[in-house]
Amino acid sequence: MSGSEGMTRRDAGDDNQLMSRISRQDKAALQALYLAYHGKLMRFALRVVRRPEDAEEVVNDVFMVVWRDAGTFEGRSRVSTWLMGIAYRRALKHLRKETSRLRLVASGGGERDEPDQYLESAEDDAPLPADALEQQEVADVALKSLPADQRLMVELALVMGHSYPEIAEMADCPVNTVKTRMFHARKRMRDALKATGLGTDLADALGA
Repeated sequence: MSGSEGMTRRDAGDDNQLMSRISRQDKAALQALYLAYHGKLMRFALRVVRRPEDAEEVVNDVFMVVWRDAGTFEGRSRVSTWLMGIAYRRALKHLRKETSRLRLVASGGGERDEPDQYLESAEDDAPLPADALEQQEVADVALKSLPADQRLMVELALVMGHSYPEIAEMADCPVNTVKTRMFHARKRMRDALKATGLGTDLADALGA
């Protein structure tokens, strides 16, 4: 089920009421919103940051922002879109921080303190042997080849099922910027998939 399909099953008015109550420091309302959206947000965060503890930190950060800034929510968008926008920014910050840390490690300026499977520099990952990859693993390698901003947009569009206007709102950028990033992301993923030798069908499905 895509993200958009999941959102239509919740009543926007109910979510708006929860936000109004949270703005008045209603902890029960925050708990209700948390239970409603934790799974969706965790799914997104876990795909992006990989480690469960980091994903949980991203999600917890989202609800800390909700608790602090609920009064600024004006209802111009769906609550779910607003939450995903916060998650987008938190995940992007995490990816950029991790990429900087990995570059420091690669230059000899830091210590490698995490298992290799969690090290996800978008530009510095060594390709895995093609014959050791299943289709999903091939797709994940292609995703890792993307810069952080492009990768998050691909996750939101192709995995979470959000429309380009929704993503533009989450990323606080014009729709044309989303289209441009997605165009370049698809091309880069297609090239990365074809390079594995196993991703030809997936690459063709992505188009130009």
